[in-house]
Amino acid sequence: MPTTDNSEFAELAFSEVPFADLTEAALARNPDFGGPERGDEIDFRRLKISLGNRPVSWRLRSFFKKAGKILPKNMKLYRDWDVWMIAHAVSVADRGEFATLLSSVVDAVGYEAEFDHAMARTVGLLPEPVMVRNVGGNFEVTANVGLNGSVAAPEGLAETIGEFSLPVAGGAKLGFSSSAEFVGRLTFGIWTPRVVATGICSSKCEWLFNRIDAPLRNSQVMFQTILVPADVDELRFMCRAYALIRSVSFIPIPTRFETNWLEVWTTPVGEL
Repeated sequence: MPTTDNSEFAELAFSEVPFADLTEAALARNPDFGGPERGDEIDFRRLKISLGNRPVSWRLRSFFKKAGKILPKNMKLYRDWDVWMIAHAVSVADRGEFATLLSSVVDAVGYEAEFDHAMARTVGLLPEPVMVRNVGGNFEVTANVGLNGSVAAPEGLAETIGEFSLPVAGGAKLGFSSSAEFVGRLTFGIWTPRVVATGICSSKCEWLFNRIDAPLRNSQVMFQTILVPADVDELRFMCRAYALIRSVSFIPIPTRFETNWLEVWTTPVGEL
């Protein structure tokens, strides 16, 4: 009986096989035109969208103490609550070849997080579109962060606030100055000014980044300020990422792909 020589064959991930997705019927992926769940990342035509599975967090007052600020002794908020700042992240990698050859386009990338409603109440979300500005052709978020977790667009960008600067996740920096008692200024880069952030006063939050001219690529960091009971040292929550991807660039209808919901946890970084 003749044998088959398999020496010229190698196993490849389905997404890396040329035109592999064309073997599926147009709507077979999902009756609602959505993409299938792909574990903790989305892998399509060598486009990979993944979420940060080890979020970083800080107790906000530790930043202020490190900057030499004297905190109020009887601040009622801190009797029963603490204010955390959590850094979330989502990434897009274009590994070239088939993704580029077949003109797949990531139109939008989203990220969702959901906490136990008894453990977390969102005070502020960054980025928000009102805080995005164009700096030398690159988009940047600049926001004032208060000791109570509130976030707001700076009233005057000319104000000096960089005398003492602390590095945060994803290239972000939190700057302080002697002229701002209980305000730090958070600055970081953003993919696009077309961003939607929802979840204030909620245990859930979501960001959606919509592509403009430049592709959505590499990593994007998002920051959430959140009220947490004072005796809590660890937060667990669920998160997922999703993406709207056009299989062929000139076809205007994208397909939605989602990761599974992933359980993650974070403990505040030590006293910096």
